[in-house]
Amino acid sequence: MSGSSGQRSLAKLFSDTNESEAAANLCAKIIQTWINHKDSQQNLLDALEGDYTMVRLLTTLDDENIINSIKNKDDSDLPTSFKKRMMAVHSFINTLQNEFSPISIGQPDYLQASKTQFDNFVMMYSTANPIHYDGELAMRMYSSRKWLENPSSVATPGTDSEGDTSDPVETAILEADKKLKWDTKEFPELKDVSQWVDFELRVRVLCAIHKMQDTLDEKYTPVTDMVKDLFRRRNTLLYLALTKSLKSNPKGKELLGTHAKDFDGRAVYLALKTHYTGTGGVLAKATEQALLSFISGQIPHDYRNYHVADLLSQWCTKTRLYEEARGGNLSWEEKLQKLEHYIAPVKELSQVANMGGWYPRCRGELHPIRILQRGLFIYMRHRH
Repeated sequence: MSGSSGQRSLAKLFSDTNESEAAANLCAKIIQTWINHKDSQQNLLDALEGDYTMVRLLTTLDDENIINSIKNKDDSDLPTSFKKRMMAVHSFINTLQNEFSPISIGQPDYLQASKTQFDNFVMMYSTANPIHYDGELAMRMYSSRKWLENPSSVATPGTDSEGDTSDPVETAILEADKKLKWDTKEFPELKDVSQWVDFELRVRVLCAIHKMQDTLDEKYTPVTDMVKDLFRRRNTLLYLALTKSLKSNPKGKELLGTHAKDFDGRAVYLALKTHYTGTGGVLAKATEQALLSFISGQIPHDYRNYHVADLLSQWCTKTRLYEEARGGNLSWEEKLQKLEHYIAPVKELSQVANMGGWYPRCRGELHPIRILQRGLFIYMRHRH
């Protein structure tokens, strides 16, 4: 039986119990696409005891005891990973609803949620911390999205459009906000460490343009209730933007999952910044490795297209930066060994240095830069 025909057959099973077409299709998708474990599919259906409805399906998937009783075809226990997938279904549906709008306004098209989206959610999901429907958060996300689509159509993100504020300062700020159309697509995508510097710069610039730089400041603390409310709305907007920026970033998705209940964009951003730039962070390690690779390398074999003095100066600078990055100096012996390797392609420099007798005498006794200065002087005098 093909996957599509199987999907139709399962949907028909649910539609035969007077479920709507949309609900029947969603039940089929939950079982065949999201959970996606054919070896236990029939036993899951048996656990519904003939009540093939969305309510019954979700109630069953919420009950850990029932899930533990469901077996594979050979009566063996289900893999833990698939038990987790079953228990994550209801939280995933709640998350989609929270990100879309309050139920009273509408529901998202659950059928558009792909297996990949569900897989990513399961990676962040904890059975000890299920996601529940939250009308307030749903309204904040709905208002924020509508505000982004058309700033003049909604008074403020997270509030009723008929609401009014009596504070003239806040009113002026919100009116100014309406004049700026903020498309979350402006936010750059961050896939790996190589993009971090550009990503951070563009995020800071965009937040400054939209007067949201406080959402990036870990020391900022709103004081009055009105300012707290304004900060909360902007912080939600930042979270919304980061969900698009970090969709292909494993660490970013993990942090977004951690704050899926409070939509704390600042916490996600600051944690991500620490991950990349903090002591021992990804960027620091990558920079340290790049510097080590350079000072352990060699002058290009076609060095005649360069100024040797500039190449030696680069080596000295990179060595100093590497020592700063690693938090400790190399020994003189290590520096001298790396220096020997670095200048090896410049045969004249090595030959003249040895002929002059300075290299053996200075080995391990003088600072490598002084060795460089003496060797370079001999080298340049020899060339001219």
